[in-house]
Amino acid sequence: MRARFLIAFLAAASLTAAPVNDVPDRYATDQRIARITYKAACRISKYDCVRPAPRVRRSPVVGDNDARGAYWSNSTVVWLDRDLKGTQLWLTIFHEQVHYLQVGNTVDANGFDRFMTCIMEREALDFVNEYARELNKPTFVRTVKVWRELYKCNPKKSNTGMSH
Repeated sequence: MRARFLIAFLAAASLTAAPVNDVPDRYATDQRIARITYKAACRISKYDCVRPAPRVRRSPVVGDNDARGAYWSNSTVVWLDRDLKGTQLWLTIFHEQVHYLQVGNTVDANGFDRFMTCIMEREALDFVNEYARELNKPTFVRTVKVWRELYKCNPKKSNTGMSH
């Protein structure tokens, strides 16, 4: 009787349990998206892409100012908001990979200041907008006004570090 119950229980459990392959693997998906967007970032930015694509990690706290993604200089990891998905995920990974390429190619990572941040973010804005258009997602294209507000960059005011 006990054996029959155990066999029936195991049979029922195997019918209702999801196969292991059906469990979503967000880490693997994030890495796949990272490889695809890294190739696009290399192509659009025209930076030298000799370094491998950075890995992607999810984090509950990415940075200040409600950041959705972050790249810290000389790192091989891009940190992402844990709740990102869809086009926002793709464009955020792409944006942070542009910074990874900027630091790897042209920027002295020890010398970040307001001026350099404004230039890097403005260039990233242009590249992300181009990628959003390639993905046929024009609603994700940002204006220069958004860049000025987000990064406090105003070329007409010297107190921001930008030149006149």
